[in-house]
Amino acid sequence: MTIWKRPVLLAVAFSAALLFPVNVSGGGGLLFNSQVNMTAPPPPAGMVDNFPRNKQIEPSIAIDPTTGALIAGAGDEVDEPLCHTTATGTGSCPFVPGFGISGVYLSSTGGSSWTQPSYTESPKGTGTCLGRTIHTLPGYCEQSLESFADSILAVGPALKGGKFSFANGSVVYYDNLAFPAGSATPVIAISRSMNDGATWLAPVIASSSNNPVDFNDKDFVWADANPKSPFFGNVYATWTLFQGAGRLSPEPIVFARSTDGGQTWTAVMRLSQSVNNGVVGGRQGSFIRTGPDGTVYVFWEGAIFRHSEQLVAISHDGGTTFSRPIPVAAVNDIPSPLPGSSFRDNSFPAADVNQVTGAVYVVWANEEGTPPTALIKFTESDNGGLTWSKPITVGGRAGAFNAYFPAVAASPNGAHVFVGWPVQTWVAAGTKPGANVVHDFAASNVRTGGVWAGAALLSTASGDPDGSSTNSLGAQFLGDYTGAVANDTTGWFIWSDTRNDTACAAVDAFRAGTGPKPNPDTACPPSATGQLFGNTDIFVGAVGF
Repeated sequence: MTIWKRPVLLAVAFSAALLFPVNVSGGGGLLFNSQVNMTAPPPPAGMVDNFPRNKQIEPSIAIDPTTGALIAGAGDEVDEPLCHTTATGTGSCPFVPGFGISGVYLSSTGGSSWTQPSYTESPKGTGTCLGRTIHTLPGYCEQSLESFADSILAVGPALKGGKFSFANGSVVYYDNLAFPAGSATPVIAISRSMNDGATWLAPVIASSSNNPVDFNDKDFVWADANPKSPFFGNVYATWTLFQGAGRLSPEPIVFARSTDGGQTWTAVMRLSQSVNNGVVGGRQGSFIRTGPDGTVYVFWEGAIFRHSEQLVAISHDGGTTFSRPIPVAAVNDIPSPLPGSSFRDNSFPAADVNQVTGAVYVVWANEEGTPPTALIKFTESDNGGLTWSKPITVGGRAGAFNAYFPAVAASPNGAHVFVGWPVQTWVAAGTKPGANVVHDFAASNVRTGGVWAGAALLSTASGDPDGSSTNSLGAQFLGDYTGAVANDTTGWFIWSDTRNDTACAAVDAFRAGTGPKPNPDTACPPSATGQLFGNTDIFVGAVGF
């Protein structure tokens, strides 16, 4: 079974007061918004909501340069059981063992429409596998694994006869966390598709599982897809390795690489310090890109003398060795959560490399301005990451719009730099979260010929983050990141969208400590216009250059 989604056309459904006082076209024209994930089945008889099946968050997107196909992934609970009421009368919406949540979405129409394919879980009778129809990555049950999102996708050339070439086809790499059966600590699992996501090979574990208390988190994968690179076809993975269970346990950024198309991976290499304490600080949010000369850049947010800093480690030998971390820019972390909301956020970096000039671009969310506001900063290096330009603001507006979770993509011809990010209406510090306290949507900016067009509206509708939720119901939740890709004519930004959700009074009371923990599927009725509690969706917005 395949579910098609229609594009959401340019019918902006929210107040003109939210619009940006700049060119709404973003320099090239807003093309469309489209919902990426399938719509979850409606609430069954006797229920008014379908949480957590309607919860999709934390997306990633990749483009196949040979076919133009777009492939996306996200945390998707569409196959999870619904919530239930416990014997004590409280609600419970846990992640249930045996159900993966790494969603897959495909578009062959330039992102204007999407399919969420169905797969067979694993052959019936293989271990405990039941051969169920699922809408997430297949092949995990037979490996005694459960896919658990933190989804990151990349595309590289296929290997044939010992040589990488796009003439051999393309490989889609899907990096995600996966829990071994009965384990509370995830591994880094990478699935591969040779046909733009139609089918998938069994996942390969890139991390070590020797220490049962090691917790792998915030994974990333990237493939060197530039035929001019001496390391064309190499695949690189990074993540944060939490070593031990204590609050200040070591947490290095670690790295592994594959030179055989993801079939095998090297032993893990540390790229950063491991120590995590009040003197040194910790590190998180690694991100990989490669330059046209094969240089590997691994970025993350760390600290220098207890002050947050964007850092980069650089390899000139295909990931065999790396430089010591190099400072990119000082960071003033945005509040987590932002005023008026309760979902967590961060100031992790996102990056891309111009495959013509070799220029390196980094963006992140930074709190600054009067009054203090979360703004999107941009910096560039034109000498291989050794020095960086003074950061400039490309998104957000002091006292009006808080901006967060940015992503950046350079067009293959080197002419355009596309940045997208979600936006939340600004409210004063100390404002408590609740229904309709803030609204969120998406925005973008485009640089062409060295000139920025100005921040522009990307969403065709706004939403209320109060209708989003963790499975525990204790807070709003939109994940930790977004994604962007570009070709020579179009930029695509993918984000967790709230236009189809609605707040729930019973959940808000529980979050405020004034009510019991409800079962949202019986206590959270739809809005007058049909929005459902918890119904966060994955949306793509496209801008023409």
